[in-house]
Amino acid sequence: MIVCDYLIANYDRHYRNFGAIHNIDTLKWMRIAPIFDSGSSLWATKPTTMIGSAYKSKPFKPLPEKQLELVDDLSWLDISKLKGFEKEIEDIFSKNPFMDKTRIKAIVEQVKLRIETVIEYKRKLEEM
Repeated sequence: MIVCDYLIANYDRHYRNFGAIHNIDTLKWMRIAPIFDSGSSLWATKPTTMIGSAYKSKPFKPLPEKQLELVDDLSWLDISKLKGFEKEIEDIFSKNPFMDKTRIKAIVEQVKLRIETVIEYKRKLEEM
């Protein structure tokens, strides 16, 4: 969830909005949901000029980069799955007549930078 929140710049993770995945038949706990209650992401409440500006993350560390550093194992992350993610965002947002091209471009560029940061962080962890 920390990695997903970082990628989409979700700034409103708190102790009351973590999701869990359970087995539907046994109700046995399986794992944390990677995406859950992410309405405060992709700079949804920010003006276009603020896209990419610093923000406080929560609940573990005040800066998103420091929170990402709490993840000490990214062996589960298949980097190839991130290929084209920013293009997918662009395609989806472009269908919204209320989003101008400047805003879409700014969001796409920031997500692209975040993907690059996660990839670099994964490489760094693998070298350790």
